[in-house]
Amino acid sequence: MNIKTPLSHLTLAVALVVASPAFAVGYGSLGNTNDSELNFDIDVDGVQNPYQVALIPFAGDSVVSNTINNNLSHTELKTTSQNLPQRAHSSAEISQNLSHWQNAGFNYVVVGQTQNVTGGKIAIVFEVIEVATGRVMQGRQTKYSENNQSKLRHTAHVVSDKIYEIITGEPGDFTGRIAYVEETGDPRNKTSTLKVMDADGQNVRVLFSTQGSIFSPTWSPDGQRIAYSVQKPNGLPVIHLQSASSSGGGQVITPFKGNNLGASFSPDGTSILFSGSHENNDPSIYELHIASGHLKRLTNMKGAENSPQYTPDGRSFVFTADNGSRTPRLYRYNMNTGQASAIGGAGANPRVSPDGSKIAYVSGRSLVVTGAGTIDTTGIDESASFSPNGNRIVYSSHKGGRGQMTIRSLKTGQAFTIDTQGTVREPTWSRGGIN
Repeated sequence: MNIKTPLSHLTLAVALVVASPAFAVGYGSLGNTNDSELNFDIDVDGVQNPYQVALIPFAGDSVVSNTINNNLSHTELKTTSQNLPQRAHSSAEISQNLSHWQNAGFNYVVVGQTQNVTGGKIAIVFEVIEVATGRVMQGRQTKYSENNQSKLRHTAHVVSDKIYEIITGEPGDFTGRIAYVEETGDPRNKTSTLKVMDADGQNVRVLFSTQGSIFSPTWSPDGQRIAYSVQKPNGLPVIHLQSASSSGGGQVITPFKGNNLGASFSPDGTSILFSGSHENNDPSIYELHIASGHLKRLTNMKGAENSPQYTPDGRSFVFTADNGSRTPRLYRYNMNTGQASAIGGAGANPRVSPDGSKIAYVSGRSLVVTGAGTIDTTGIDESASFSPNGNRIVYSSHKGGRGQMTIRSLKTGQAFTIDTQGTVREPTWSRGGIN
């Protein structure tokens, strides 16, 4: 029997007083004629609230609360600012009506306010309250922002990261930014544009635009620079490096006569790996020290080696190679031994999670994540990029005759798409962001 009440579980003991032997005889044996008490377990499910976190819009705010709510609602922390039992701006106000929040089925309440402070800045003060106990988790928090919409949105992402960390114990991924390529026009005479945006799809900026193709943008570990390949009409792809806060194309760092593709930054940001074909038209993996220009060939297998990516510790990298079979497979190269070994079956475009525990790659037209299986059928051969905490991925796909960008939670499978003006290609998520 299920009873919907605000309580979690309840056991009722129903005492039956036996008035006379005739009563017992009339109802027959209950298995133990000495029983004077019957226990009924009643499973009380409690309030079934689809939301876990209540975010009360902050006092004095028109930007921050909406951004935080949008961020958290796209994670496993199902969050809402609608139909709340109470409007409040401090934990003291919540504690006076704690039973209302418990009865409503929320696990956490976030309250706060924005205040003008000296220097023309805004202070964002907030608290995360655990509804079961009424305690303020990790105390009252304050973050400061310059008083303009762009900076307030960035600080809202910082606050979102902190709220996520307070509740889950894991770092958030909202301050990381996403770079991607957008293609417009006739495919035979297309314009490719490198853009960067916040992880919620807002604050889009153009970094570089060209006639031709842009391939494989990748972030430096500190989120300050982007490397990518550019192939202009009748030319071969070369790798550009530029600041993520500037525009115009940066500098060419691989002026080698061949294909220069698939850049990946080393964990310390001083070097890149890439696939180059300037030696005998044989695509191999090279390591380039950016400051000195020193170039070292690392692989020399049969066929083509492509799509290298450093592991987080920098001791190895993953890549694909056909090894003369014409079927790309996943390999790992050990930087200490100089040896490559197969780590899986057929696959392309591998990407390593920030903690090194997972690899996303493409098998046919399916996006696969090790340990999670097939994530989606994308219709294209591009892999995903992990979010900074590794709990979500971003990828492009081709469905319904158009390209789109999808962000999906690896914890819940929940996904949402971001609209773009053209065909979106190769989104990549930074580990950090510029303030």
